[in-house]
Amino acid sequence: MYDRLKKSLNQDLGLWLTVAVIILVGIGTANVGSATFYMNLHAGDWVGSHLVRHIVFVFVGVVTAAAAYGVVKSRWLHQDGVLHILGLVTLLLLLAVYLVGVEVNGARRWIPIGPLTFQPSEVAKFIAIMWSAKYLAVLRKQKRPIRLLGSLADGIRRLKGPFATFWRRLADAMWAEWKPISLPLAFALAVIFQPDMGTTVLIVGFPIMLYILAGLPGKEIIGTLAVAILLGAGLVFVAPYRLERLIAYYDPFRYAQDIGYQSVQSIIAVGSGGLLGQGFGRGHSKYAYLPEQYTDFAYSVWAQEAGFFLSLLVVLLFVAILLLGWRMAMRTQDRYGRYCIYGLTAMLAGQGLYNIGMTIGIMPVTGVPLPFISFGGTSMVVCLTAVGTILGIWQLTREKEERRERERRREALTAGRPTGPSKSRP
Repeated sequence: MYDRLKKSLNQDLGLWLTVAVIILVGIGTANVGSATFYMNLHAGDWVGSHLVRHIVFVFVGVVTAAAAYGVVKSRWLHQDGVLHILGLVTLLLLLAVYLVGVEVNGARRWIPIGPLTFQPSEVAKFIAIMWSAKYLAVLRKQKRPIRLLGSLADGIRRLKGPFATFWRRLADAMWAEWKPISLPLAFALAVIFQPDMGTTVLIVGFPIMLYILAGLPGKEIIGTLAVAILLGAGLVFVAPYRLERLIAYYDPFRYAQDIGYQSVQSIIAVGSGGLLGQGFGRGHSKYAYLPEQYTDFAYSVWAQEAGFFLSLLVVLLFVAILLLGWRMAMRTQDRYGRYCIYGLTAMLAGQGLYNIGMTIGIMPVTGVPLPFISFGGTSMVVCLTAVGTILGIWQLTREKEERRERERRREALTAGRPTGPSKSRP
């Protein structure tokens, strides 16, 4: 039985990933309905208004996932022009937020589209990963070194000639090795002033993770992390509300009536669910106690109503997505596809596990939504599109494996050798 299960997992990684995502989307849909009905009733709206919008976003996400699957299968993403256009459009949308964006809770991150809103920074996370994966694969194909700080230092050391040419020579020296992170840095610069530090960290963080997976030397990893910590500390201290979040994270119950209120109410909601929960729709924290109960703190409502075991199921599903995705990546020989799967899987599972950690008080509070479960149109559509992209890359990998196996069997038959299944890993 164990051997059959192992064989099924190896052969049907895409199917198991799809099942995990479907379960999470189902949980999220039910949770949005429960978490928003009182809020809508209190506001005088129809109790199911948020649920219907959520279902519409799920439908749109399924359509974009199917489109992404087709685009990947057709290999359009291997063309530089496609990524350049997507990157330019995304950057323009991020800048458009400052002109036509709507402000919510002191942040300007959304562009209104009729009765709905669109958050370009969610798209930026996706495009940043694709861009970095593409040009890191190019560097590896060209057998160039994978560097960040080292290329900057070398560029400065090798500068010669008049001062007027300083920046041009420095850019020439750095461009090739910094190209994979150039667009993510531009995105991050546009997002940090919205302000949205959590998304900024993710936009840059996932590409840096891909640099490490591509072979960034150990000294550069340490140096890059040190620079990132210094920049992060600087961003925290220049914005008082970010420092308050860290203080509340350290001891939320001491500030339970002000800066620690969200964390305390979330911890209370999760803890009061017990083993079996208070029952679907019966959790009391959503009754004006827990802020953002259907977006950033959606997991708290689920934990209170579903209990420990079903809450643990959500954690295990995100862990499964991480393991399945990285298993797919390891079997993908195309470097571009491999780095895409690594990055997109980390985006889905990393955000999910971080959000859960935030709701139970072991991570600082940021505006990172829970993929597939939090209400949020752009996040849902982008996450489902990422799943479609992963499945498209995986299908190409499966087709290559099957083609190689057929060729091996044909050669074996021609040579009169046994034609059993190949035991070599791709």
